[in-house]
Amino acid sequence: MRCLSSLLLAGLWAGLCLATAGCGDEDSQTPVERKRLKSKSADTRAEAARRLAQSGQMNEDTTRDLADVARTDQDRKVRIQAVVALGEAARRYQHAREALISTLDDSDAMVRNRARQAIAKLGPEAKAALPKLVDGLAAEDADGQWWTLTALGGLGAESAQAVPDLYRLLGSTDPRVRSRAAWALGKIGPPAKFAIARLTTALEDGDGAVRAEAAAALGHMGPLAAGSVAALRKLLNNDPIPSIRLEAEAALKQIQKTP
Repeated sequence: MRCLSSLLLAGLWAGLCLATAGCGDEDSQTPVERKRLKSKSADTRAEAARRLAQSGQMNEDTTRDLADVARTDQDRKVRIQAVVALGEAARRYQHAREALISTLDDSDAMVRNRARQAIAKLGPEAKAALPKLVDGLAAEDADGQWWTLTALGGLGAESAQAVPDLYRLLGSTDPRVRSRAAWALGKIGPPAKFAIARLTTALEDGDGAVRAEAAAALGHMGPLAAGSVAALRKLLNNDPIPSIRLEAEAALKQIQKTP
């Protein structure tokens, strides 16, 4: 009787596995989704790329298929999903990183911005993207610049050569761009010391987010920003926004800390 029960349970479990395309074996769906990447339906191709990204089970052949889709598919929503999937695989496969970087030249702004978002998550591993990112700062609108700055900040000190461009964007007419430029300079840290004077001026910006990010960036410069102490104390004592005063206080501690 016990054996019969075990067999019945095993049969039920096997049926459940078949119904859900594998018990914990997410990779069992990969061949199906790879085939769907070649569907005539753009919606089907996009959904296949999305599922592959979520599966976490992309092998080398799958990522090469996704790279081809990201570069050549005629439908932007398909290319967007392929870029997202490549971002999930880019830490493991160099060719996925290379394909991701190549999509920074895509004709569609949304595709380019998704690529920048993925590159930001990769950090210094995506340093090969730096030339294209720097080029994008001059070519893009405010949204594109924001995402480009996010990617540059994600690269950290590897983005040091972009400091002059970030310095320039501290003077953007768009406060989102100014604040993100200050944030990116802070992520670069001491190699961005060239921008300390401009960040100090930004402590008086009319936009609160810019003031906050400028203060935080100066803190990341450490003792190199000693010349900004007076301006930070003024911000600490006079800014009407509590969170900005906290940023000024934290920056002062970072700048004045003793080894």
